[in-house]
Amino acid sequence: MNKRVLAACAALAAVTGVAACSSSASSAPGSSTANNGASSGGTIQLAQISPTQSQVESAPEMAAAAQAAVKAINAAGGVHGQKLQLTSCNDQFEASLSLRCAQQAVSNTKTIAMVGTLTGYGPQIMPLLQQAQLPMVGEVPIAPIDATSAMAFPMDAGVPGPDIAQPGVAKKYLHATKVVVIQEQQPQTAANIPYYNIGAKLSGVKIVKFIAVPADTSDFTSFVAQASAAGAQAMLTTMQGPQVLGLWKALKSTNSPIKVIGTGDGIQSAVVQQAGSLVNGSYLVGGVPFANSTAATSKQFNSELAKYAPKGTAADALALRAWASVHLVAQVANQIKGPITRASFLKALKAYNGPFLWISDLSWAKPGPISTLPRITSTVVFPASLADGKIVPTDSFDPFK
Repeated sequence: MNKRVLAACAALAAVTGVAACSSSASSAPGSSTANNGASSGGTIQLAQISPTQSQVESAPEMAAAAQAAVKAINAAGGVHGQKLQLTSCNDQFEASLSLRCAQQAVSNTKTIAMVGTLTGYGPQIMPLLQQAQLPMVGEVPIAPIDATSAMAFPMDAGVPGPDIAQPGVAKKYLHATKVVVIQEQQPQTAANIPYYNIGAKLSGVKIVKFIAVPADTSDFTSFVAQASAAGAQAMLTTMQGPQVLGLWKALKSTNSPIKVIGTGDGIQSAVVQQAGSLVNGSYLVGGVPFANSTAATSKQFNSELAKYAPKGTAADALALRAWASVHLVAQVANQIKGPITRASFLKALKAYNGPFLWISDLSWAKPGPISTLPRITSTVVFPASLADGKIVPTDSFDPFK
C-alpha cells in the first residue's frame, strides 16, 4: 500500500470532492457498525476513521485490527461488564469524507472516543472534536494539529518519529557521522526537513546533502553518485518500498558501501524479502514494535489478529496502532468509577499515567520533548536491521535521551 501519504499530508490540500462515507467492510456508502455480539444497550461506543479503500491510500488492516481488539476485549468480559462497539468509517483519504465521518462520530453522543484513526485532514477534523470534547486516541500524527490539539492523545511520534530517529540509528548502528537525506520530490517534502535537523543535532550527525528524487525515478545511480561525492556513509529516507528497492539496486550496481535507513511504515516485509541480500547492513525505524518481534505486544497483537481478524489481514504498523488504541481505551475506561460517558472518559484519559503495552510511562499531563508537537509524549522508536531479506528487530531507544 502507498504510505507515502503519511509524510505528504504534513501540508494539506483544500477540501475537494463530495462522496459518500463507506464502511470498513465494503465500499458501499454508509458507515459500518460491528456489534461483536453486543446488544444496543449498555455498550461503550467507539468510532474510527481510516482509508479502508482509496485510490490514494488503502489500509483495510486498520479497521480489521481495531475490530479484532474489540472482539478480544468483549470475549474477556468487556469493560465493567459492558461490551465495546466500534463504528469504522472509510474516508477514502478525502477531506470532505473525513469531515463527514467525524461529524457522524460527534453527533452520536454515546461515542466516547475516536480510536486508531489515520486521516490527512486533522485541520478540518480536530476543531470539530475540540468543540464536542471527543478525544482522538492513538491516531497517526501527520499534520501539526494532530500533535497540538488538546483532543489528540497519540501513543507514538507518528510521521516525525522516524525522521528524528534515523540520524541516531545511523550513528548508533553504522557509526556514521555524515549522512544524506533522500526524499521523493514533493511540495510537502520540506515539512520533513526540520525533523531530520532535530535528529541530526541530537545525535551529533552531519547532514551533508538533501536530495529530491522525481516520483517516476527508476534509476537511482546518479543519486548514489551524489551521496558518494558528498562523503555520506548512510542514506536516510521516507521513500516507499519500490523506490527504496531501486535505491538498493543502484547501491549494489555501483559497489557503494553506503547503507540505507528507511521507515517501518514505508518499507514492508514483502519488499525486503524481494530485495534479498541487497538489504544487508540497512535498517528500518518504526514508532511501534515490529509485528515479527519477540516483544509481548507483538505476540498479543498477532494472537488476536489470527483469532479475530479476517484471514490475510496485514500485520503492519498501521494495524498495530489501531489495535493498540482500542486496548488503551479499555484500559483507561476500566479505571472509571461510575458511568462511562464521553466526559468521564476524557477526564480519565487526561489523568492517565502509567504503563501501557510497550510504553513504560504513558501520560499527556505535560508536554513532550518536541516543543512544536507537545502532545507527542512517548518518543521511543523501534529499529530493525535487515539481512538476507529478513527484518530483524533490535532494541528500542529514545532519540531524545
